[in-house]
Amino acid sequence: MKSSKIRSESTFRSFATFAAFLFVASFIISCASSGSGSKAGAPAANSDVPDELSLKADRSALEEERKDIPEDKRRENDEIAGILQMIEAKPNQEPSEVRERFNKAVRERRDKFDRSYRKQREDFDTRERKAREAFLKSLKDERDKYMKDKHDSEARQDFFNSQEDRRKEFFANQSDTRHDFDSKLTEQRKNFDDYIKEKSDQFNDEMRAYTSAYYDRKKQEALAKEMKSKAAAHPSSAMPTLRSGQSDELDEFNTIPSGPGIRLGPPSDEH
Repeated sequence: MKSSKIRSESTFRSFATFAAFLFVASFIISCASSGSGSKAGAPAANSDVPDELSLKADRSALEEERKDIPEDKRRENDEIAGILQMIEAKPNQEPSEVRERFNKAVRERRDKFDRSYRKQREDFDTRERKAREAFLKSLKDERDKYMKDKHDSEARQDFFNSQEDRRKEFFANQSDTRHDFDSKLTEQRKNFDDYIKEKSDQFNDEMRAYTSAYYDRKKQEALAKEMKSKAAAHPSSAMPTLRSGQSDELDEFNTIPSGPGIRLGPPSDEH
């Protein structure tokens, strides 16, 4: 029981001190890894996700101290601090409450991403439609102007073949542009989903430690409450009681008459 309590207290002290020393630790790590370069197969960089969709905390007060830390490392630290702030927002909060706070933050950012995603597609569709309408109108205007004059069949055939070639080229270019745009949106979605998964994994790691410490503490509190309740219900059980016959022995001892004092210690030459 005592060791469990020590582990619980140690876990919460680590939560309390982690955010305070996060800057120092991240500075050391970033200095040690500055020359190593990017690792192959690493998850999508945090810079792939816009700041407004990030789970980072507001660390503007530390900007001066953090000026020598690379931007991507600073952002990662801010996001870890943001997760810890969700966990440490209120003392003694239920793990389910902490998880709901994190899930709410994720939902808000996912909704914001979805709105941005739809807006980009709507804007692209509008631009594409307007460009198509303008191009087709220009072809029609050219045809109307051309047909006002008389031309032989060969000239007319060359004119219409030229228009058809331009039309095919235009729509082919639009198709390529849409394909590139769709690929861009798909990459955005993948980067965002990878980012949310990475931060969810970090949060789950922190929550496992928090949940274990939380329920350990609750067990200790329940045990202490139970012992206090028992002590209140049976107050005499906490006091030592006299053994059978002990009272008579004490009474007999008290009735012994007093006599002259006897010197204790080694005998002297006077006696």
